[in-house]
Amino acid sequence: MATLLHLSDLHLGDEDYSTFADYKVEVIAPAARQGRSSVLASTLRALGEALSREGVRLDAVAISGDVTHRGQASGFARLPEMLANLGEAVPDPSRIMVVPGNHDVMWGSKPGSSERYADFIAGVRDLGYVTPLLEGIDLTDDGSKAADAKSPLLTASDNSFMLVGLNSSDHCGVQARTDPELDAAIAAVEADETNTAAQAVLKAWRRNNQYDVARVNPAQRVAVSRELGNDTDRTDGPVLIAVLHHQLLPISLEEEVKPFEAIVNLAQVRDWLAINGFGMVLHGHKHVSVTYEDRYMPLAQSVFAPHRVIVSSVGTVGQGQGMTNVIGRLITVVPSRASVGKVLVKDVTSVSPGVSMNYSILVSAEYRTRVDSATNGPHLIEGAGSRQVHEQLLDLTDEGLELPRPLVCRVIIPEGAQKPPASYAGLGSVPEDEAWFEDLVGLWQNREPLTAMAFNHGERIFALNGDTNQFDLALAALAAKQGSSRAVISVFNPGKDKPAESSEDFPSFCLVHLFIVKRELRVVAYFRKQEMRYWWPVNLAELARLQADAVCKLNAKQGNELVPGEITTITAIPTSGRQIPRVAVPRVDRWVDEDPARLLRMSLLPYQPTMPEGSAALDDWRVLTDECHLPSTGAADGSPVPVLGLTRVHENIAALKSSFGELPLAKKLERALSASAIYNRLYRDAARSHGDEEGLRQQVNEGHDQIAECLDELRSAVQANGVTLKGVEAITPSPPPEAYP
Repeated sequence: MATLLHLSDLHLGDEDYSTFADYKVEVIAPAARQGRSSVLASTLRALGEALSREGVRLDAVAISGDVTHRGQASGFARLPEMLANLGEAVPDPSRIMVVPGNHDVMWGSKPGSSERYADFIAGVRDLGYVTPLLEGIDLTDDGSKAADAKSPLLTASDNSFMLVGLNSSDHCGVQARTDPELDAAIAAVEADETNTAAQAVLKAWRRNNQYDVARVNPAQRVAVSRELGNDTDRTDGPVLIAVLHHQLLPISLEEEVKPFEAIVNLAQVRDWLAINGFGMVLHGHKHVSVTYEDRYMPLAQSVFAPHRVIVSSVGTVGQGQGMTNVIGRLITVVPSRASVGKVLVKDVTSVSPGVSMNYSILVSAEYRTRVDSATNGPHLIEGAGSRQVHEQLLDLTDEGLELPRPLVCRVIIPEGAQKPPASYAGLGSVPEDEAWFEDLVGLWQNREPLTAMAFNHGERIFALNGDTNQFDLALAALAAKQGSSRAVISVFNPGKDKPAESSEDFPSFCLVHLFIVKRELRVVAYFRKQEMRYWWPVNLAELARLQADAVCKLNAKQGNELVPGEITTITAIPTSGRQIPRVAVPRVDRWVDEDPARLLRMSLLPYQPTMPEGSAALDDWRVLTDECHLPSTGAADGSPVPVLGLTRVHENIAALKSSFGELPLAKKLERALSASAIYNRLYRDAARSHGDEEGLRQQVNEGHDQIAECLDELRSAVQANGVTLKGVEAITPSPPPEAYP
């Protein structure tokens, strides 16, 4: 992972103008006194040594302004030697970004003038550091970039973050404009050098008429948006980190009685940060260290979702601060899940010369650009698509904490939600093919339930109690009145479902509501309980399928131009497991209704190992054996184990004895299947009623081992009779993948 060091407000100059002692007796020469620069240097030296011990090399450095003190050119000259204190950890100048602060520009000069930035360019840009685009130098007023202007972007070596340099100091130290008549009077006073009193008043007036204005000019924002490609969907790319000098919001409790305390076009800047998908902002200026999450609802009407951005400032020493302060931060963006934007932050607190720094005990914290880590709900997770939301769910569940209640998930663009998100395939025990996922969605949306299922969602939605099509009734309500709020479908059936019977299956998916906002058909679904890692994508795909069917039928019926809108799930009690939950009905149980001949063929094999379909039957036995094995880490509400299909095979083998006699292998399989069916049924019932399912896990796997042992013998018998196994090399299954690390 790439690590970034954030520094700010070094205020380097000709001398250490700020010291940390009370020198009442003049016995220590000024040059020997301990000043702020020596503390900054000792801190960076200790940090560099600590990073070296840990084998960490900084991927980038961001300095958010005020390199110098009051525009001293000598301050820029001292920057390389200050950074050199990092030793081997310091990156190449091309990996160091420096933005101008209000002390780094020539006060009294015109905004956008070469005079304003002459020292900054000579002392920073000409040394190879990355800088923002500068008004009047690199930019025209309309945001056009000069042909020779270099990019203000710096991307992490692992593509986890991208630094974006911004200039907020173009109007710092500007003189307020005056009217022509006053200009003439000022010129007259200036010409009369003999009038010392008037000259003194004029000097004081100029000083009081000069303002420190923080502003991110429109040209700056236009040009940077073009550099970024005007792509507002940045969920799969690096986390964008804006680097500027001035603060977005107050970060201390001090009262500020002065003009232009904040960025003058702050609303425009925050809107721009939101629309361009920035996940983090680094700044300085206030000399204090604060990190917070800025939640902002953009004012631009094209943006509907609130924007979250992590804002981090670092302090300095001296300049109104004590000798101990957080003068830097080490920032790492975890690259594994781009849409989560997990940011790890370590505080670098100043140390005196000769004091070492322990990297491992630096104060650290975690932040996320798009999802909270707190669990004291209610809680909202939202994203452009299913992957963005699912990755945030994975990030929450990876923490091992109790999930917030209730948990609301909002998918703004449902396109592609009927398929598994890209983040799904990496979970333990999940097959890689999409067909398995789509088959599960179809199973739960089927209008005809299976014997192995107490109910399914499609049955309740399309044929409640055998004759009520709630889906058509909901569409009729919307067709009659597009603004209707009555298109509600209940998956819970009060006539059949018994809340007090803990041993019986009870719907977790309770309610779905369809409604229209402008031209969008939106969906809200309520779940009393829901497994979020594995099953939320399945439920989302069900909702997306219902939504697509509803849009198609309503448009065909009335000639509307409806489009699928956002899908929201509300889960009262979210859960999380490390395996697929038991609601994924085992294939062997499904064959009781879908393919009973398959179970009969499996039952015949121990009696007739020479049968032509012996290889196919062996494959089916392997499916049964796989599904009877429980991994060491369980699912949220118990793992799926076959009961009905396994019992049917056992019954078939027992019944076939009258026709084929009691053969040793068949008898052994019959006993193994009988024991396994008992264990599996006990495990399933315990999972339903939240009993001691863990206590039964070993017994279930003992039953699996007995069947697997019989299967080895069955395979040998099939091979001995010359049956081609079609590439089947082994029947005894390897354990399924363990939990996602």
